[in-house]
Amino acid sequence: MPAPRIAIATCAGYADLKADDYLLRQALQARGAEAASVVWDEEDVDWGNFDLCLVRSTWDYHDKHAEFLEWARQVEAATRLRNPADLIAWNSDKRYLRELAEAGVPTVPTLWVKRDSELDLAARGWEEVVVKPAVDLGAKNLHRVRADGAQEALTTVLARQEAMVQPFLPSLETEGELSLIYIESTFSHAARKRPAAGDFRVQSSWS
Repeated sequence: MPAPRIAIATCAGYADLKADDYLLRQALQARGAEAASVVWDEEDVDWGNFDLCLVRSTWDYHDKHAEFLEWARQVEAATRLRNPADLIAWNSDKRYLRELAEAGVPTVPTLWVKRDSELDLAARGWEEVVVKPAVDLGAKNLHRVRADGAQEALTTVLARQEAMVQPFLPSLETEGELSLIYIESTFSHAARKRPAAGDFRVQSSWS
C-alpha cells in the first residue's frame, strides 16, 4: 500500500513551516506518510495528487479572504480537506460570534458595523473600545481607542471591510485569554495566552 501523501497548507511567509508545523511534518513522516509543506495560493499545485490537505499556517488569508475561501472549496473538491470548507468559511469570519450570541452563548458585547453605517457610542457607556475588521488575523488591523476616538478608527477599518466594535476588557492586560481545546467534541486541555508587559495583545507576533 503506497504511503499517504499529505499536504500541510501554509503561506509564503512560512513556506518551510512554522516550528510546530515542522514538528507535525516530522511526526507524519515518522508514521510512514509523505508529508510536504505547500503554499496554499501557489500556482499550478495539483491538490488531487494529495490524499489529505491539512490547513495550518495560512496566515495571510485575511488579506485575500474571498480567494482563500474559493481555494478551500476547490481543494475540498479535489481531495480530503481538514477542516471542511464550510467550517473554514464560518470560522474565518468573526461574525460567527453573532451566531453564538443569538444561540445564547456568552460573548463580549459587540456592535457590527456595515461599510455604509455610522457609529454612535454615546448610549453605550463604553469609555474605551476595540475596533477591528470582521475578518482579520493576529490583531494586525485592530485599534484600541477611547470612545471619542472610535469614529476615526472605524473609518480606517471600514476602508478595509465591515467592522466590529467591542468594549475594551482590562482583564486582557492581566489575565490574557484562555483557549479551550476540544478534540472530537471532548475537552482535551486549556492554554492561557498572556500579553507582553505593557501590551494587551496575546498573539505571538506581539509578545
